[in-house]
Amino acid sequence: MATTLYHARVGAIDHKAYASLYNKTFDAIKVKSEKVPREGARFFSERTTNLETYREGEVHPQLPAPMRNEDSDRIPLLNPLEGYYQTWTNVERRSGFIVTERAITAQKTRAIAKMLTGLPNSAKRCEEMAYAKLFNGGFATDTGGDGTYLFATDHPYVDPQYGTWSNAAASGAGFTSATWFAAWLNLAQRKDARYNPDPMMPAECYFPVAMYEDVAKVHGSPKYPANALNAEQDDLFHDFKMVPGYWLTSSTQWYVHAKVDDADKGLVVVWETKPNYKPLSDGMNPDIIMGRRLKMAFSVGGLILKDWYANIGS
Repeated sequence: MATTLYHARVGAIDHKAYASLYNKTFDAIKVKSEKVPREGARFFSERTTNLETYREGEVHPQLPAPMRNEDSDRIPLLNPLEGYYQTWTNVERRSGFIVTERAITAQKTRAIAKMLTGLPNSAKRCEEMAYAKLFNGGFATDTGGDGTYLFATDHPYVDPQYGTWSNAAASGAGFTSATWFAAWLNLAQRKDARYNPDPMMPAECYFPVAMYEDVAKVHGSPKYPANALNAEQDDLFHDFKMVPGYWLTSSTQWYVHAKVDDADKGLVVVWETKPNYKPLSDGMNPDIIMGRRLKMAFSVGGLILKDWYANIGS
């Protein structure tokens, strides 16, 4: 109450005149929370393991179509195709902070508060950077279980007689009604491991913030761009969620995620230890008043990104 009263009557508080008031009260009020954009986890299937190396096999459950078979015939037994596997090694990460007696006597209120919130925020940033890395490097660095890049035009089918399939645009382009329809068509024409129709529908568009206006125009417009028919856009241009990507390094690459069950997601995060915090102290140093230790261990990777389509951008 004293802070509000003085501030209202005399304007800005003079630090020298009201040193005790500033340090002990006003400084604490001025603390601002640090925000970490959270966007990546929604795209990942979450697994847990206590092993250093996590091996995940992708099994395609599709069986061949039933063959003609009479009651007197032996029933043919069919086996599903087994797909690819990918191995990731969990990495342990640790961090922490201490608060010394000097920090308390010097009234470093803001600095202490920042450390209390900063440690869990650093864990959040670590997660988001790991998630984003797969998108940022999915065209030319990070590969999936089939050995090709996560986003590529030449993914091999598990059964090689069917050739290859694509989850990326053949050439880069910006976001327009035409390129969005190409993304929709790619997902709608997807085939399963035995080349049977396996259509998928777009659920989310993940794009860099710089492209927000382009995506919003298509998403919100009731009509196609100027054309002789003056036609109204179909719902396929609106039935998706816009997800701006603050962690994406490219200003042109954009991605489309299909509606799939969590178990069918091609991107996986494997947790060995979720962010864990414990008190930190040093019996040999009485000047350490308090501390916190952060520990986390996880890995991320892609199997077969059947639920994704990507465009490298213009």
